[in-house]
Amino acid sequence: MLFTLSCRLASQLLSKAQDTQLTLTERAALRLHLLICRSCRRFNRQLILLRQILRVLVARARAGHALETPLPAGQRRQLLQRIGRAMRKNI
Repeated sequence: MLFTLSCRLASQLLSKAQDTQLTLTERAALRLHLLICRSCRRFNRQLILLRQILRVLVARARAGHALETPLPAGQRRQLLQRIGRAMRKNI
C-alpha cells in the first residue's frame, strides 16, 4: 500500500483522518502521496478549511448567534478577493 496509493484512496484516507486516527502505515502512505500530488494537497487544505468553518458556525449557533447574519460589505469584499486569489493560485 505504501507506494501504490491512488488519489481515490488518498482522498478516502484524508476524509477518514478527519474522524479517527490513521494507522502508521496509512499515515506514511498518505504523507508520501501528498508529497507528490498537488491535487490531493489542495483537497486536504479544502477539508481543513471546511472543518474550521463548521466549527465557527457551530460555536456561533451554540452562542445563540443567527447563522444568516450578513457580512459587512468590506469584509465580504475582502473574503471574495481572498477566495479569488486562492483559486487562481491553485489552478
